[in-house]
Parts: sequence; structure tokens; C-alpha cells
Amino acid sequence: RIAPGVDGLRQGLFDAAGRHGAAGEVLLEGLQESRGFAGADLPRAGPPSDTEINAQAARVLDAGVELTDSSRKRAAELACNLTRAPVAPLLAEAAAAGELRREQDFAILVGETIVHGKIDALAHADGAAIVVDYKTGNLSEDYSYEKAAAKYENQMAAYALAASRIYPGLPVKVVLVFLNHPELEHPQEYQVEEIVKLEDSLADTIASMAGGDFAPLPKLDKHLCYSCPGGPTDTRLCPLAK
Repeated sequence: RIAPGVDGLRQGLFDAAGRHGAAGEVLLEGLQESRGFAGADLPRAGPPSDTEINAQAARVLDAGVELTDSSRKRAAELACNLTRAPVAPLLAEAAAAGELRREQDFAILVGETIVHGKIDALAHADGAAIVVDYKTGNLSEDYSYEKAAAKYENQMAAYALAASRIYPGLPVKVVLVFLNHPELEHPQEYQVEEIVKLEDSLADTIASMAGGDFAPLPKLDKHLCYSCPGGPTDTRLCPLAK
């Protein structure tokens, strides 16, 4: 049984021209790498140019996929917003020390279930394993950072458990960075002795999922379907994806 990881990067970034999370891919995979993460460099260098964004798009996207003007603008905006996040200096420090992993794949065993996913940024810094997950959604009075963190509780727990196995013996700090609100940050910290409880909690969640009834959605949902293994960007098993 495979419990698919959630790719928060692509969420909300599907371009009107197609089903590719183009701006997100360019921003987080290409621009970070081309500027050495550049937690401090982006403000001095200014926003990335269209030429730079296009060059990274050509590297990370499928052949023939082109960005729209709105996607280029969005990628540049979010790249600059990232530098304003409180965790940005730690990521820059880790990158300079060779301790920053981008798009870190993981697969961990929880009971008899393989849980796999991809961590946007994983750093060894400040005596801890730092997990950073980028979100592109909007926060509001009705949907606060705290409510969002509660929504992603299982995802954060899985990432923390994976980080603890990559960096055993270290505490883990998980940070959700909402790129539209980069100044808001309330890290979830897990001490070494708390990691075992995380595994037990995830095992309980998986057990409840295994016994649940998950009816197909009535129509295609751009926020859910494009990260689904059976969806239009993967195996296309779902009737809605055909």
C-alpha cells in the first residue's frame, strides 16, 4: 500500500494554458539553484528577469511547455517574497555550508505502509533539521496560519518523521512558508523524544484511511486532481482524467 505524498508546490499554480505547475517548478527548483538559494542575494540582485525565468523553465519543464506572462510575473513575485520569510537566512546559511537539500524525495515505513513524498527544502542548521514547505494559497481572517497548520498536520508530521530519519538524533523544525504572506511563520518543533509519538499518530491516521470510503470527486478539482497519482498528470486511472 502506498500513501502518496502531497506536493504543496504545485497547489494553486496551475497556469491557464494547461495543467502544469509551471511557475512553482521554475521558482523553487530553478531560481533557488541558479542563485545558490540566495536568501540574501535576491533583494540586492532584484527580481529574476524573464530571461532567467525562461532559462530555468526550459531546464525543468517538459519540452514544448511555455510559460504565460502571468506565470513569469507570478514566479518573480514569489521568488522575492521568499527572501522575506524569517526562515530564509537559515536556508541561505545552510546552502552556503552545503547543507541544503531541495526537492528531497523520501520514503519511510510506518507500520506496514510506505509513506512517500517530497520535501521542498530540508536543511541542517542551527542544531536541528529544518523542513520548509512552500504554500501558495492565501491566508485570511477566516483561514489563519493556525488553521492552515492544522489542515496540514499529517503532512507536517510525515515530513518531520522523514527528516528525523535523514538526520537521526536531531530535533526537527517544520515551517510552512505561505509565499503570499512570507512574514507569517509559526514553526512546529519536535524534540527527539516526540518523534516516536509522531509515528504512532501517523499509523492511526493511515489505519483510519484504510477503513474509509473515498468516493470519486464529481468533477475535476485543480487543487487536488493534479497531484493525485491517478490523475491527469500521472497514470490517468481516474475517469475524470481522461
